[in-house]
Amino acid sequence: MRRAVALISVVMLVAGPTRADTARDLAVLIDAPIEDVRQAVAAIDRCAASQPDTRANAFRGLIDEAAAFAAGETLLGTRELLTDFTRQIVSQLAVDSGCTALVDLWDSSDPWVRTLPEAGIGLSRADIDATERLEALGRPLWDSVPTAAARDRLLALWDSFDPEDDQVVLLWLTRLNAWAPAVEEAWEDLDADARILSTRVAFDTLLPDAADLEVILGHDDLGSWIGGRYFFSGHADLERFEGVTSLAKAGYFGGSYYSTLAESYRMAIDTMTYMGNSMASMGLLFDMMDMNAQY
Repeated sequence: MRRAVALISVVMLVAGPTRADTARDLAVLIDAPIEDVRQAVAAIDRCAASQPDTRANAFRGLIDEAAAFAAGETLLGTRELLTDFTRQIVSQLAVDSGCTALVDLWDSSDPWVRTLPEAGIGLSRADIDATERLEALGRPLWDSVPTAAARDRLLALWDSFDPEDDQVVLLWLTRLNAWAPAVEEAWEDLDADARILSTRVAFDTLLPDAADLEVILGHDDLGSWIGGRYFFSGHADLERFEGVTSLAKAGYFGGSYYSTLAESYRMAIDTMTYMGNSMASMGLLFDMMDMNAQY
């Protein structure tokens, strides 16, 4: 039975992972040599330490938490979703502080192919690989088989939408790396129609119905899952990750569209309580949310 993430508004201060834990977790997520990751983590530690009382330190702590959350996740689709969240935090740190070592390593391991305005959100090679996996899984069931390669169709689909007006659709395509393993995990519980629709999502306008989404994702709210506001986790103790889950509830990981939804500011304030409850953190809060809103 899949376990729902409890997105709790009251955030507790709990002990975080060590830097050695973070390097190990990030090496798994990035699929990079551990020594390269250790060096990148050490570099952003030095960079953040040189900027006391700035947003760099808040983001730095969130990287530790997000990496532990993702690396320890047992549901494969959620693990990839959390990997997207971690990369977004890493990318945001680089933008706001100039601490680029870790994001540079990640970008070299899984290059961006298309991006949205918010740092760390886009279509990467992992999403293209996921599209190809979906096609290999579903192609034997399809009545009509496209002649163009999966990558070409995916990029053509992305380019047909406007980044300003169609953010939700484009964000959906950035979640293909999480959708594919969720479908693979649920495959034996899906009927033929659901298998067809769930594997054609990169180029077909039809999506699985609510009941099938429940099987694949654990609930039928695809929009909230895309924006990271609601998802399921196999972790038994979610209090360890309340900084990340509060940001998720605030819509932060969905970018400008989701971050402006109702109560997002209140939930982000809860996240800043986790970060230290200081005036510097409150300034960071509004900088973060205003930065999203400007796009």
